[in-house]
This record gives sequence, structure tokens and C-alpha cells, in this order.
Amino acid sequence: MQTILLAALIILCLAAGVFFEHEKQLKRRFSTPVLSPDELDAISDILFLFPADENPSLPSDIYTTVFEEDQLRQHLIVSHDFNIKKAVCYAVDPAGQYLSRYVISFSDGDEYAIGLRNIILTYTDLPVLSIDIAPDSPSIEELDASDKAVECRADLVLAYDKETASANNWPKEIRSRGDNSESGTVGITGRGNVSWYYSPKKSYSLSFNEPTYLPGLGQNRKWNLISNSQDKSLLNNEVFYRMATITGIEYEPSYMQVSVYLNGRYHGVYMITSKMSVNPERIALKGGDFLMNFGDPDTSHAIYYETKLWMDDEATAKPYVNIKWPKDYSSATVSEQKGIIQRFISSVEDPADYLYTDYMDLDSMVRYYWIQEISMNYDADYRSAYAYYRRSTDKIYMGPVWDLDIAMGWNADKFGADFTTPQGWKVRNMSFYACLFEHEDFARAVSDMYWNGGIREAMYDALERYKLRYSEMAEDGQLNYRRWRTDWPGLALRMGDNYDDECAGRIEFFTDRVNWIDEEMSRMLTDTR
Repeated sequence: MQTILLAALIILCLAAGVFFEHEKQLKRRFSTPVLSPDELDAISDILFLFPADENPSLPSDIYTTVFEEDQLRQHLIVSHDFNIKKAVCYAVDPAGQYLSRYVISFSDGDEYAIGLRNIILTYTDLPVLSIDIAPDSPSIEELDASDKAVECRADLVLAYDKETASANNWPKEIRSRGDNSESGTVGITGRGNVSWYYSPKKSYSLSFNEPTYLPGLGQNRKWNLISNSQDKSLLNNEVFYRMATITGIEYEPSYMQVSVYLNGRYHGVYMITSKMSVNPERIALKGGDFLMNFGDPDTSHAIYYETKLWMDDEATAKPYVNIKWPKDYSSATVSEQKGIIQRFISSVEDPADYLYTDYMDLDSMVRYYWIQEISMNYDADYRSAYAYYRRSTDKIYMGPVWDLDIAMGWNADKFGADFTTPQGWKVRNMSFYACLFEHEDFARAVSDMYWNGGIREAMYDALERYKLRYSEMAEDGQLNYRRWRTDWPGLALRMGDNYDDECAGRIEFFTDRVNWIDEEMSRMLTDTR
């Protein structure tokens, strides 16, 4: 009984603390004077804050966004549910001081003038993910500047517009924090390899305190928040994840594009995805099975195997796999795993060994190869290459397909293939793929899968999907482009100076790629007859 009373008292204290802090905030806001337009115009670097408690149609506090340093045109980026008839905002200086309070309306148009500054009502067509870093947490700036060693604590709100929620029978919003709970309900850490160190737009891992259902995505405790910083179209991952699912590759991640607000400030378009993890809701493996990644930069649990291959053109790095699951690194387990991997590699590297399909699932390998080849994934053989072993069949399966943000054009060569052009075979010359093509039955299986296994149809479907999603993402893609336009890594192919031109160039590139593959496969089919 005492324990129950103590718990109730703690909850009441927390609730009281939240209530009084909120009251203090409101009092500070309402005591704000109203400056004249001339007085406000004389102050530089002003933003306008729209607090959620005074704008019930907002899921969280939102600041206006300034693009290209144009202080006179500030964008209020909101969902279509925003109440345009009455909105409350505050002019706020860089130190966070409230300067003036305004009650405004967009009923007469999408712009509202306060002095020389215009607030432009701008809609996002995506779900809104609001991330508010807890007061006692390290800042997001500290995390971004770290070697992924810092963890932030935050509270999240994932909000859908009424039409989307109603059509799918979803709740209007998901909140990580209950009314009376402490802040900091979600852990945020850095993720990514090249993108983390070279792109200002970072990707993150999200860890909830308990498994959380996200409508349209499923239930997991851990999620990824992918920046797609090296893919200016924002579409590579979702288009090719979908293609992989259509072609029958197992365990592809669930995903959703969202507009992210970090501490109330627009942070661009991100993609929420399920993590590459083993559980019944994600990758369903059992005892004796294992999940591995080829060439993961984290070599803490690497297994090096005997091979004639190299990871690079210069022959400076030997290939290896990193065991992602299970977390059993005993010498007996590692020895068994190494033996399974070694027999697979040795048989694949021997063109005369027709038993290689006893150790590898041919169907999954062929389908996996086609996704990588069509997409021109520069990381098709390492870092992003996953496979798993099933004890029940005693075979290795390729997949899931993962991380294609540097597909569809990259300013580099690899194993003699030029990744800046849509013509030519790119992946079949890489490491173990090149060895596979020395097996005549593998080459025949690749051709048969193209013509009779649905690959050709899925490839053309992916091209049409690219066009469709570009038309649906055009407005949000342009907002993201303006938010991060000066920060694209140099290796990604540039195809324009705005989102529309980038996507038009990408669609033309993809069209040329599809046509070249189809013509080449037709020529090869004719040659074999």
C-alpha cells in the first residue's frame, strides 16, 4: 500500500511540475508587449514562434523558417490541418526572448505581413515528426559534432493529417511522452558511415523506452531516422526497397517519409525506417541462424576468410563479414560461423564447383544482384550488403536490400565500372559477383529471372514509381532542398540547381539505365538462340 501511495505521489509531483512550468511559460508570454511594426523592423534576425498550446491544430511548437537568409519572407511550414482563421505567434529574438505577441489570420491569403516581414503559409504533404530535446540532455549540436558517442534524450510526436489518419484508421498522433511522465522518453544517437562525417544533414537512431507502434510502419523499440543526405531526390531508398519487396526479397524495412522539426525548427525531409534487427517483427531468425554484413566499418566482430578477392581496386583491404546477430561471440560459435562462410566463398570462387548452390540460396542471390545492378549501388558488395544463414536449410540467403542513397549516379569508378553513366554493367564486375558470373548456371539464372521471374516488370515499375513519387514529393522535396541546398556531399552526381531539375535529371538517368539494360538483355538473348 505504501508503495502505491508513493508512486501516486511521484506522479502528482511530476504533473504539478509540468503544470507550473507551463503556467510560468504562459505568464512570460502574455506579459510580452506588442511592438509597433516600425519597432520590430528595427530588430534583425527575428523569427516567429507559433506555440502549440495557443494553436491547437499544431502537434508541437513551430518556428518560421528562413530560406537563403531572406528575413523578410519567413515560411510557416505546417500540415493541411492548420487553422488558418486564427493563429497566435510571437516575435522571438536569437536569445529566445519574446518581443511581441500577434493574433493573425490567413483567411485572406497565404501571406500575412507584420511590418516588413511576410509570414508565408507553406504546407507539407507528409506526416510531421516533432523532436524536442529534453532540457537536461546534451544538445543535438553536441551529438552532431561527436564521433557518434553522445546520446540525446528527447520527446517525439508523430502527427498525421486528418485525411490520412481517417483513411487508414490510424490515430491522429503518437506521442512518446505521457501527460505526467518525465521528459526524455526517446534516446537519439548518430548513425551512418560516410554520411555522418561528411554531411551536415545527419541520420539518427531512435530508441524508445519500450516497443512503440508507429502507424504505417509497425511496432519496434528502435527505429532509424534516415537523412538521405547523399540522395538529392530523396527517393532511392523507398523506390528500391519497394522493388526488392515486389521481387520477393525477404525482410525489407518498413519506411515512411516525414517532415522533421527539431526543437520547433524545420529540419527537412527524413525517412523513418525499421532497423536491421532480428526479432519476430523484423528479421525472423532462430537459434543457430545468423545475420551478417559484408565489410561493415565496425570490425569489432569481424570474421576474415580465405579469399582471392579484394574489397577495393588497389588490393589493399581483404574482405570480411561482421556478425550482426546473435551477440554470441564465443570461440565455438565464431568458428562454426567462419566455416559456413568459408565454404560459401570457396565454392563461389571456384568456377568448377557446381555445388556452390548447396551453400547459397540461388534465388535470393539472383534477385539481390538484380536490385543492386539496376540501381547501380556503389556499395553493393560491402557496407550495405547483408546476408543471413538459416540452419534449417544450411544455406546463406542474400538480403535484405539496405541503404541505397548513393545509388543511381556516383562520381567514382569501381572495379573498372564508371558509375557516372547509366550505361554498362556496374555490379557484375564487383568482388564475389564477378566470381558468381563465372558459373554458367548463375548467368543463366540471372537471364531467366529477368525474363521469367518478374525482374523486368519490377524494373519498369520502379521507373514509373520514381516518376509518381517525384510528383507527390515535389513541394516537400523543394523545401528540403532549400533547407540543405549548400550542403550536398561532392561525390553525389548533381543534376540541377533545384529539386525539380534534380529529379528530372534523375528520371532521365534512370530511363537511360532501364533502356540500356533491356536492350543489352535482348541482345544477349538473341545471341544465345
